[in-house]
This record gives sequence, C-alpha cells and structure tokens, in this order.
Amino acid sequence: METLLARFCERSGAGANAVELWVALIDCIRPPRASQHEKAADCLRTLTRELARHPDQRDIVRASFLRLFVEHKQVSLYVSSGLLPST
Repeated sequence: METLLARFCERSGAGANAVELWVALIDCIRPPRASQHEKAADCLRTLTRELARHPDQRDIVRASFLRLFVEHKQVSLYVSSGLLPST
C-alpha cells in the first residue's frame, strides 16, 4: 500500500489521468472475491493508516478525488472507470 500511494502521488500532477490512478488504487483495495470482505476492510484500514501517517499524501489523494468530480460528469466517470457498461 505504501508503494502504491507513493506512485499515486508521484503521478497525480496536472495532466495525470485521475481515473487511471483511482482504478489502480481501488484494484489494490478490492479483494478478488466479494466474500473476502474482511480483506477489503483490512486494506481500507491500511490505506487510512498510511494517509494518517503522511499528511502530504493525504492532501494529494484528497485533491485528486475532488478533481474527479470537477473534471468528469458522473456517468462518464462510472463508464471510464469500469463501474458501468458503455452502452
């Protein structure tokens, strides 16, 4: 998680594809099976601990999250992230 967050922050400058960054982060958190909810919870706890330890990274992640909603329409965001089919 530490390495992923560092990479996320390095690549999140202006012109970065925020959707790709978030897809990579969520892929790291999401377990392979829906039944592995404890693993997902552990990953989220790890993420929140890391962000608490590194306020500079937390600020970058927060800004990137907000940029998603400023730069993308909701439907486009869900389609480009793979949450919705592109029908």
